[in-house]
Amino acid sequence: MKKRLALLLLAVCLLGAAACSGGERELTEAALLALNEEETYEEDRLFCYADIFASVSELYDASELIVECSVDTAETLTLEGHPEKYSTVTVNTVLRGEAEEGGALVVLEGPSPVPKLEEGQHLILFLNECDSAWYDELYCISGGQGKFIEREGYYFQQAHHTVKLPLEEYYPQTLSGFTGLLDQI
Repeated sequence: MKKRLALLLLAVCLLGAAACSGGERELTEAALLALNEEETYEEDRLFCYADIFASVSELYDASELIVECSVDTAETLTLEGHPEKYSTVTVNTVLRGEAEEGGALVVLEGPSPVPKLEEGQHLILFLNECDSAWYDELYCISGGQGKFIEREGYYFQQAHHTVKLPLEEYYPQTLSGFTGLLDQI
């Protein structure tokens, strides 16, 4: 009886450790698809995107810097009479390019129907340096497709329905899965 209880206790501990490892947990396919749909946006306004990428590989090739980050501040500044949305993010992990882990980046959000960055969000951003008279290093999100938001331990592309990558090209991933995907490019 004691042996059976000890084995049961060990099994519960192992299951608990597996469920908590890396903050990642398994979602059902239906839950993943539902969350993915929630991060697909439709609006009446027409947006022109300079670049439209057909795959994560193309998005990767077009981005100087890819980071997993946390949003610290999000504010709108009026520059030359135009409101511009700037966010400061802390780099948690550099997935491509050069940036200081633990350091801050300033990200300019272009016109897009997807929600703007919000304080406390965890994201994977595909970035390129932008020209700015106000910031030494300012980054822009690649196209309308370079923003992946963390929800329930998985990263979902947040994009307008006209530019969202098809599921055959990108399926919601945990951070380790996303890193593995990028390592294969």
